[in-house]
Amino acid sequence: MTKKVLQLIGYGGAAQFILGVLTNERDRMKAIEHELERLKSETWYPIIAPLIKNYQGSSVNLERWEPEFQLRQYLRRLDPGMDSLHRFIASAVSNLDCYCLRVMVTTHDGPVLWNSTQMSYRKFVFTNSAAGTVEEYTDHDAYPPRDFIRTYLQHRHQLMTCHASTV
Repeated sequence: MTKKVLQLIGYGGAAQFILGVLTNERDRMKAIEHELERLKSETWYPIIAPLIKNYQGSSVNLERWEPEFQLRQYLRRLDPGMDSLHRFIASAVSNLDCYCLRVMVTTHDGPVLWNSTQMSYRKFVFTNSAAGTVEEYTDHDAYPPRDFIRTYLQHRHQLMTCHASTV
């Protein structure tokens, strides 16, 4: 549905906002993909994109939290020929502010905490909302811990590059 059609049916400013968010999200992911191409590190995109997409629907999508924007700013500062480039990319992703978002469901068996490396926000909420109240809050420390995220990313990248070289 085009912006013009939405305006004609009366949604006006809300339609512009919704279309702007969708376009910007897509554009931000394209910008990350472009930066990774510039760094000759395209193998990172299939690892990073699902992690960022796991936050769709959460309060992270508010402008101050945009992980795509944060990551792009960091990638822009990197040079394709630098030593340990892959370690710097893993570090950049693991240091995103979005990992400070906590989503928890308190059930009869105790709290269940969302792990963004394992499941999307939407799936977690859908799966657990019947079991208890879903709460979102922020913390100073990342979850999963940043060293775990960094190790997870480096492992995934190693698997991806090994698989690509054998194909």
